[in-house]
Amino acid sequence: MKQPHASLRAALHASRGIFFAYGCVIGTWSVFIPIVRDGLQISVGMLGLALLLMSLGAMLAMPFVGGLCSRFGSATVLRVVAPLVAASLLLPVLAPDIWTFALALLYFGALNGATDVSMNAQGIFVENRLGRPVMSGTHAAFSLGALAGAACAGLVLHVLSPTPAIFVLTFGILALSAACLPFMIFGDAAPLPADRPRRSWSFRIPERPVIALGLLAFLALMSEGAMIDWSAALLRDEFGASSASAAAGFVVFSAAMALGRLTGDWMVARYNRRRVFQTSALVAGLGFGAGLAIGGLPAVLAGIACLGLGLANLVPILFSAAVSGNTADAGPAVSIVATLGYTGLLAGPPLIGFIAQLTDLRIGISLLALIALVMFVSSPQVRRIRTVTADDCTT
Repeated sequence: MKQPHASLRAALHASRGIFFAYGCVIGTWSVFIPIVRDGLQISVGMLGLALLLMSLGAMLAMPFVGGLCSRFGSATVLRVVAPLVAASLLLPVLAPDIWTFALALLYFGALNGATDVSMNAQGIFVENRLGRPVMSGTHAAFSLGALAGAACAGLVLHVLSPTPAIFVLTFGILALSAACLPFMIFGDAAPLPADRPRRSWSFRIPERPVIALGLLAFLALMSEGAMIDWSAALLRDEFGASSASAAAGFVVFSAAMALGRLTGDWMVARYNRRRVFQTSALVAGLGFGAGLAIGGLPAVLAGIACLGLGLANLVPILFSAAVSGNTADAGPAVSIVATLGYTGLLAGPPLIGFIAQLTDLRIGISLLALIALVMFVSSPQVRRIRTVTADDCTT
């Protein structure tokens, strides 16, 4: 099924709009977490356990949503899950007790995972139809959406109390999603097998190269998660920064990642994905390692900037590599890369904390430089990447 009235350019803008809207969901939720905690009067530890259910829901949904995208197409799945994930913001915020809150987070997490997989599958399909790299810019839209969602939530909460505020914010995100969904493009659904028509949507064991790319995504997102959680503590505890100055670590890291993603598509088009992957991993490893070795606040901030720039485009490249032009198989491939990557995002902070407990935080976080160099050495695994050209495009 195709939409002849929807141009590929409109589909690209719509795909980035969905990424932006999903980023708004995450940014909005981050602002409401302490409000919900205070309203339910639960401890930080209990909140942490409840939030694990959100991660569990995402990890359970991701592998199976890939099969649904393969069977029905990413656009069809997105038209269902994108409005649901926005509407599901209401559930944890309005939950009356901890048990309802926990169930709401499980549901919210599952929809997060479903949206993550289907929107990446759609983005890769658009990329292949356009015949040029667009995934880095598309992921940049998510980062900008998260910032916009958090900023808008803060502004609305200055005017309204939490309950009407979450309704206003949810309605805004729903409106944005609704404006983008009609321009999604169809055609990435796999042909229905004649021998097993009822099982074509189910979970499939991925190929070994896809698992290898998923493991690289695990390392990349493990580093990202660790830096998000530990950057401020690193500057404060190991390099003597004040609490206010320590926040510069996260700001520098986030700004460097946004800059890297905004320029990533241009770099991939000018050179090639494998070279950009190799160079990015090398910049992350050597730059961050040198900053830690030199010491001092300016050097460490420069190292953090190198890490952010280096990590920025690795995951978008890995998503594209997993599909390698076969958009009919995009859903299952994206789902395994997303699931392993998401696992790394969760594993990174506690792993660094465990190593820091045995040694110190400076040694623990230096593991991220080593991980980046491991990704550089492992970059031949990105061999599935096939540079997409205009000859691959269809109208």
